[in-house]
Amino acid sequence: MTPEVTVIMSVYNGEKYLREAIESILNQTFNNFKYLIINDGSTDSSQEIILSYDDPRIVFVENEENIGLTNSLNKGLEIAEGKYIARMDADDISLPNRLKEQVNFMNKNLDVGICGTMAQFIDSKGKVLRSGYNEKVMRKDEDMKAQLLFRPCFLHPTVMYRSQLIKSNGTMYAEIHGGYAQDYHLWYELSYLCEFANIPRVLLKYR
Repeated sequence: MTPEVTVIMSVYNGEKYLREAIESILNQTFNNFKYLIINDGSTDSSQEIILSYDDPRIVFVENEENIGLTNSLNKGLEIAEGKYIARMDADDISLPNRLKEQVNFMNKNLDVGICGTMAQFIDSKGKVLRSGYNEKVMRKDEDMKAQLLFRPCFLHPTVMYRSQLIKSNGTMYAEIHGGYAQDYHLWYELSYLCEFANIPRVLLKYR
């Protein structure tokens, strides 16, 4: 059965926070998803941690060597199934209603191709940081695209895309500016093709 959502997460030596990240997705109130976890040549216990979960929603992909975040994400985009693709990072925590709220929002707003959320910034111990950041996240398409002229308008691990938008246009992540701006480049490419939106609720803890 094809899932409605594929969650893509690349892991490289992420053992410290990996269980928290994995379990935050497995414990979502929305269940019709596949969790594509790409182990990008980790040398720590990341693979062992991932394989310790006996959950049919997890799809494990092992890179024979470290190919980097950009290439791993593109590999995930090619494999992903379903109506939507959601991003997740191996050191973050998705709140339980994240996928449900994003799917509901996308189903109701058919012109929106990418949907992000607000996030609560946390430190290595889970302590809340930069609590005022949420007020700075743009919510509407025109404001977000204006912001895109200066900086990214999404928090990358919060986003959900329409998979058809990605696959039909062949739009992928690209390594630019030292490999750290692959998300910014993707938003720029997609800004001509769809509307953007951010849900004005904290649905992820961003480390």
